[in-house]
Amino acid sequence: MNHPHPLPLNGIPINLTYPESNPAYGKQIELIINEPGGGILLDSMLPVNTPLITTLQTTQKLVDVTTVVNDSSAGVIYVTTWKAVDPSGWTTAYPNGYNIRDYNTSATAAQLYYTNLPAPWTANVNFADGVNSGWSSVSPYSGSGSSPYGNLAVNYSMHAGNYAFFLFPIQKLYNFHIPAGGADTVDLTDMDTAIKVNYYRPGYIFTACNLVGDMDTTNIERALLLYAPTFGPGFDTTAVQNFCYPPSVVEKYELRIYAHTPDKQNYISYYSYGTQVPPTMPFPDSTGYTLNSTLPDDFSFTLLSVSPSYIGTQWLTASSKVNWTVFSSPDSTRLQPLSMLSSLNSRMLQGQNLNTLSFYTFGYGTADQLNYQDYFSYVCNLQRASTSRPASEVDFEWLKTPYPD
Repeated sequence: MNHPHPLPLNGIPINLTYPESNPAYGKQIELIINEPGGGILLDSMLPVNTPLITTLQTTQKLVDVTTVVNDSSAGVIYVTTWKAVDPSGWTTAYPNGYNIRDYNTSATAAQLYYTNLPAPWTANVNFADGVNSGWSSVSPYSGSGSSPYGNLAVNYSMHAGNYAFFLFPIQKLYNFHIPAGGADTVDLTDMDTAIKVNYYRPGYIFTACNLVGDMDTTNIERALLLYAPTFGPGFDTTAVQNFCYPPSVVEKYELRIYAHTPDKQNYISYYSYGTQVPPTMPFPDSTGYTLNSTLPDDFSFTLLSVSPSYIGTQWLTASSKVNWTVFSSPDSTRLQPLSMLSSLNSRMLQGQNLNTLSFYTFGYGTADQLNYQDYFSYVCNLQRASTSRPASEVDFEWLKTPYPD
């Protein structure tokens, strides 16, 4: 997935659109592109959702790209900078996710009547016939602790041709069924056995763990939510201990997991996409780096045992009015953040006291088969991100000051 980046002969062509539908972020953003350590090539107030097409007149191979966005609802100006990148393959100066979304907009009200439920019946079950769909209501069931155990009427929005998936994580049992119509009956006397995976690791609180099944890789509308926590305060922090999945029918599995340490200073996320669910989760090494200096104009680090695709740091002014994220190559181990931000002379940052800038977070991400340049040529290209996915990505972030409760 890596591509060579030849030297530009006639400048760097760009075609960028900043997507935004929330009016709180205003009708325009500021886009600044400059030569690393050099002059400003472009400083434009760019209307959101409107392409900016031009050619950067430079002999440089790589440039710095910065966006400045004012969130009036939060009273925060968000700044994002990509250091030393080739934006010629980008479609947006906005990092996009590549998870499977719910593209199926066609649905009709339907009901499935499940008989002979497995015992014991609990509320810890998953039902879906799409990526975001579940039941809208269920009617009370009848039965006892002996066969027959009871029945359940599930009202849901049916996507024609999709499987209806019913999972009982505690019992590790599941059922796939393609409904014959808007009203159908499913006998659960003989269910299939799910595979249990335990990603639990002491010292981490898991805030999310969800699995999507790509049932037909040629038709994204057939995708199903195969597992998501359904109990516990907020989210089920033991979800990884109850996590199980169906080993049949699914063509590819998309897994996302989020966790943090109890002190809320170390955050991790994990992504995988493939024909199998990973038997283990590669926790990032929180000791794989050393921060040598975190001064506003002298930031440096050393990587000890990690080889990430990118480095990410976050900086805040004293009032938190300016929130700045900087993405850089792992090879660039020293930055001068304050000088870098001040030299942009951003119009939207006029009047802000940048001299109060201070270090807030350090993090990194490792995406399978993607180096620094191609990672952002991937996530900043809507077409690439929507039609292909890396086999895995693991991200780590350390906060100087923990998030407040």
